[in-house]
Amino acid sequence: AETRESEGKEKWEMTTVEKIETGNRLKQEGNQLVNDGKYAEAGEKYAKALGFFYFYSPSFDEESLQDEINKGKISLHLNLALAQLKLREFQQAISNTDEVLKLSPDNVKALFRRALGHTGLRNWHSALSDLHRAGELDPQDPAIPQQLNLIKSLREQESQQERDIYRRMVSNRSSETLDRSHPPPQPAPSRAGGNGALNRWLGYLWRLLVLLLVSLWSGPRRMFKRRRD
Repeated sequence: AETRESEGKEKWEMTTVEKIETGNRLKQEGNQLVNDGKYAEAGEKYAKALGFFYFYSPSFDEESLQDEINKGKISLHLNLALAQLKLREFQQAISNTDEVLKLSPDNVKALFRRALGHTGLRNWHSALSDLHRAGELDPQDPAIPQQLNLIKSLREQESQQERDIYRRMVSNRSSETLDRSHPPPQPAPSRAGGNGALNRWLGYLWRLLVLLLVSLWSGPRRMFKRRRD
């Protein structure tokens, strides 16, 4: 079972020292998984290890261990945040760095990794705020100005994309307006249609005329024939 980590004991049966030892062992296993590029499995190890640092009763545990417990929590939350950043789970990474900053408000690693999470979510203001604070605490860290430059570049790209989209929208709208104000010329009514109707009427009249001439011609012939008979 997941809770059997120290000599077959359940988690609730362990002493605080045993929980710390088990949590640290799981953390080392997670670190090895990170080195192997197995970030999801590492995250599971770190989350499991955290359970041992949170599963204790402060009123019954030695106060002398509290610093070690908090140190373990900070390290695991930072490592878990790193694994989540690798997996692009930016919001979860931010949540874990928040936990670190509750225990250690000036933790530069937590500020930097939270800034990475905000960068992934394009929360530029929050990312810059964390980076500026981290830079104040550790002005010699070269990763901080590098990340600031990256955010500057990303913001410029985003602004350019927004400008391009706006220009396309305006261009399309102008084209639609021009089309409505200058409709294409309609084709003139076909004369062939009118001539066709006229030809049909002329055909009817011609046939009537032929029938009339035939009847007029055949009538005298019948009368002449009767007279001869």
